[in-house]
Amino acid sequence: MHHRCALLVVAMCSLAACGDDDDATGSDAGRDSGSQVADGGDDAGLDGGPADSGATDASDSAVDAATDGGSSRCPPLAARTVIDVAEGVLASDHTWTCDHVYSLNGIVAVHSPDPGAPRVLTIEPGTVIRGATGLGVLLVTRNGRLEAEGTAEDPIVFTSARDEGARRPGDWGGITLIGRAAPSRNPEGFPLSTSSISEADLAGYLEDGPIGAEPDPSWECGTLRYVRVEFASFNRGGSGNETNGIQLYSCGHGTRLDHVQSHLSDDDGIEVFGGEPDISHVVITGAADELFDYDYAFRGRVQFLVGQQHPGTNAESDGIEAADGARAAAPRIFNITLIGTNVGGSPNGQVGLFLRGNHTGTIANAIVLGFGGGVIDIVGDAASANLQATPATFVISHSIVAQGGAATLFPAGGGGADMIDEQSFFTAAERAIQSADPMLAAPFDTATPDWAPTAGAPVGASHAVSPSENDGETRPAFFDTSADYVGAFAPDGDDWTAGWTAFPAS
Repeated sequence: MHHRCALLVVAMCSLAACGDDDDATGSDAGRDSGSQVADGGDDAGLDGGPADSGATDASDSAVDAATDGGSSRCPPLAARTVIDVAEGVLASDHTWTCDHVYSLNGIVAVHSPDPGAPRVLTIEPGTVIRGATGLGVLLVTRNGRLEAEGTAEDPIVFTSARDEGARRPGDWGGITLIGRAAPSRNPEGFPLSTSSISEADLAGYLEDGPIGAEPDPSWECGTLRYVRVEFASFNRGGSGNETNGIQLYSCGHGTRLDHVQSHLSDDDGIEVFGGEPDISHVVITGAADELFDYDYAFRGRVQFLVGQQHPGTNAESDGIEAADGARAAAPRIFNITLIGTNVGGSPNGQVGLFLRGNHTGTIANAIVLGFGGGVIDIVGDAASANLQATPATFVISHSIVAQGGAATLFPAGGGGADMIDEQSFFTAAERAIQSADPMLAAPFDTATPDWAPTAGAPVGASHAVSPSENDGETRPAFFDTSADYVGAFAPDGDDWTAGWTAFPAS
């Protein structure tokens, strides 16, 4: 039975920090029943989680971290104290620890009234945060920062407050981060018209663009590392104004998403509005709309991203969508794997890459498979002209595209004026885009997916280009420049999703 205490906006109740329960006996008391004997792999009923692997402490922590929340350093979920976090602005820096479960009972804002001293919320490995149904949101303003660094053995989990088996996409509002890089737009899901936080409380820090200073392209919204976000995204700000699983606004290149999963979001899995954050080792599964969406002059770097759409999502849910206006997007995106639902469809159905507006930058080393509306759709004059310029300012190359059981490879027409013949353009030899079966192990399985290439898959160096930093790069190095293969997973390489991801249906 959970214990409960309240976290007010002025203070936090003080409880003992989680400890390290390893001992010389080799038991895994911290992750299972609390007994001081080795468990034989059959304690499923003791802590609410499935049976262990039967392995000892040294090797089975990743198994439990992705199931019942227990590990060598964190108690099982049933033994954690629940802290109700009231809606409002945190009044000081906070650290959330894994011996608690934190329940977000409204919009919880990480915000300081002093622009020179941003408020910081630190979340320790293994911590579980639950969003109250229809209420919970974690909002980090441009006077705040989120430092959520889990581990493969102890991921940080943001999930629904409903019981397992009753959770649904859209149960809570997800995570919103706002920074001080190039202006984007007012955050979706806001203003706070139904919140106890007034606009005055946030002193304009939800508005478009930097406040009282020039844009800071290096601005650090924070770090999300080994973090899962499940069953998020809801409509709180009015019709058509949904939050997303994770949404970033004007976050600079000091912001890092690394080993992050967005699962069963009721809108986009991850949406990035402007800025230039660094994003790597990302899993997006079952989003009701786009898997990864960006606009408003997004200039970020992305490498090792896998996204899988689920059957039953919106007919126009795409893999990656870019929708810029006059301000050009200029991302560099390498080593991605995008999986559709493997069903036939019309040209206005799901598209792997649906790119429009004044798009520049590079997308390379992509696998795009099973989207009924086509693998690549370029819409509008600007993006088409950038692709065809000499030299090109927008490049899509060195990729593998296939449709599995779907009907269309390249769309004819689509969601707007089609200014380029995708079929002839992207099949030209100089693009190095091949139509072939990428031979992935189980790409369409939604319960136990496996996106790794199998033996003989055509994903090796002869079909790919190594990413590189731009000449004169002013930000720290980011890309793994040895990744001269197509897709998010190296042939015969490690499965970087193992241990910290999960794919629950409810």
